[in-house]
Amino acid sequence: MGVAISNTELEKIKFWEIHKGVVAGFKEAYYWGKIIADGVFKMIASVFRGQIPEDVAGPVGMYKATSAIKQNQGILALIHFFGIISVNLAIVNILPFPALDGGRIIFVAYEWIRGKRANEKFETAVNNVGMLILLSLIVLITVSDVIKLF
Repeated sequence: MGVAISNTELEKIKFWEIHKGVVAGFKEAYYWGKIIADGVFKMIASVFRGQIPEDVAGPVGMYKATSAIKQNQGILALIHFFGIISVNLAIVNILPFPALDGGRIIFVAYEWIRGKRANEKFETAVNNVGMLILLSLIVLITVSDVIKLF
């Protein structure tokens, strides 16, 4: 992901000032959303240029990062990290790729513009290919994570 948490500053908010916490949470999500979206688009651009991104982590890399954060910085930094991961998943999920919500949005937009639904077999085939690509990427990234361990 290219994201590192260091010297996280925590601001204590009194429980009766919950609105301040909500506003701070949205500001933090927006901040990380901009950083992650920029990183995702740079990563996609590098893939189209034929470069393999090195900062991508799969389940093994995420476990390693989570363990390191918990061990070195504590549970509050770990909760913060989970928040960042949630924003990352939201951004990746909205990408216009089959089998993700962004791919579904494209089919809904097509249906809205044309006034009729796309061919169901075509939609299923596109989503199946998208899922196959995503699962293949997960396997490749996990293999890369395991290789990095050794």
